[in-house]
Amino acid sequence: MLSKIKRLLKGAPKEYQERRYPREKFKLLTSVINLDAVKNLLDIGCNAGVITNLFSEKGIFSVGVDVLPRRIDYETDQIPVIGYFKVNNENVSSLPNFDMILLLSVHHQWVKQLGDDGAQRLIAEIIMKANKYFFIEFASINSKYGYSPDRFKDHDEESVLKYSQQWLESVVAIARGKSSTGSDISFKYVGKNKELEGVEEYRYIYLVSHG
Repeated sequence: MLSKIKRLLKGAPKEYQERRYPREKFKLLTSVINLDAVKNLLDIGCNAGVITNLFSEKGIFSVGVDVLPRRIDYETDQIPVIGYFKVNNENVSSLPNFDMILLLSVHHQWVKQLGDDGAQRLIAEIIMKANKYFFIEFASINSKYGYSPDRFKDHDEESVLKYSQQWLESVVAIARGKSSTGSDISFKYVGKNKELEGVEEYRYIYLVSHG
């Protein structure tokens, strides 16, 4: 498997995020929202801030946080605001509200660390911090979550989407219970984005919105 991955990555962009089609993902995200209504954004798990920076270029005040923030070779006037912050159930209340919050390539890590219940409670709190839009991305391999036995069929789109919807229904139910206007919180499937050819072909993105 390791040699296969090396072959796949040969000649690919060096930066981790650049190998996962961030510009295509950015287009997918912005195709389903009113970007003019977004004045500020928080990108949780921003990595090197590629997507954070794309939003910043649209005139949106964009902040990226990660447990391992990375610097890549941006032009000097295109460096996004990124830094270290480990979001968890103990400090999530300290986060300010943002018009939009991104949770890309993080959900499965939290499930692996916290279990379904802990991750659902944490994400419900984050949804309450998103004034307008919250995006979440689901992986398509059980091992990413640490599931045993499997919760869905690996790489099987129908199975992954069924799992994702059921998982999000539980999260939104928690968020609705915390909101005075809980019935206004809803979610919808946005689409799939290429991930890593030959390893994990796609990941699946949902939008949670208020009102």
